[in-house]
Amino acid sequence: MAVVTGGSRGIGRAIALELARQGAIVVVNHLSAPAEAEDVIREIQKNGGRAVAFHADVSNRADVVTMIGAAVQNFGGIDILVNNAGIDTTGSILDITDVDWERVFAVNVRGCFFCTQAAARAMVENRRGGRIINISSINARLGWRARAAYSATKGAVEAFTRCCACDVGPYGITVNAIAPGPIRTEMWGDTLTPEVEAAHAQRLPLGYIGEPDDVAGITAFLASSAARFITGEVILVDGGRGRCDYLPVGS
Repeated sequence: MAVVTGGSRGIGRAIALELARQGAIVVVNHLSAPAEAEDVIREIQKNGGRAVAFHADVSNRADVVTMIGAAVQNFGGIDILVNNAGIDTTGSILDITDVDWERVFAVNVRGCFFCTQAAARAMVENRRGGRIINISSINARLGWRARAAYSATKGAVEAFTRCCACDVGPYGITVNAIAPGPIRTEMWGDTLTPEVEAAHAQRLPLGYIGEPDDVAGITAFLASSAARFITGEVILVDGGRGRCDYLPVGS
């Protein structure tokens, strides 16, 4: 049984669909996208899977406790948590407001903490181990103009991942993170013009930006028994951007 936060669109949607294909019952969490969440549910059911939508604000502890509690009560426990819910914000450190800074930390960091703590407690009580997978970003390791707040949250998520792996490893629970590079999702809004996409692709050895399914595949692996001896890890899914100082030949 899996809970995917922010599971109604983009990377979260792809993860929910893939985990369902692998046989998991999926709770598709959303905050403000009920129609999109129900569309994910319908697609999972069409393919023979089981899923339910759950409205919850991950930055609100009461919402999270209710969501995890309902998952445990209705499905007998939680085996997989994917902390995918996140928001972005841009702005120079010279200009960003306290409100924007605190808002992005509330969702990206506090939400990850609330969900992880609630799910880990349920996993420990069930005594059958579990998988916790946090979605970070290449921004945690690369400096980008006007991305200080968002990047700081993802750096926090990666540090949190390593420490949680130490805390819950003795209970058979693994905790890992995935750091995507440029992925084609709704989060880009109108900014992913052909020129912007080409500029990003030029910096990738593979020469193209990723798709949500590229992240979903590695998530399913980390959630599987094949990854039982992997914990505290951050896996880059970024087309080589984070490890390669790459420019095309002739640049």
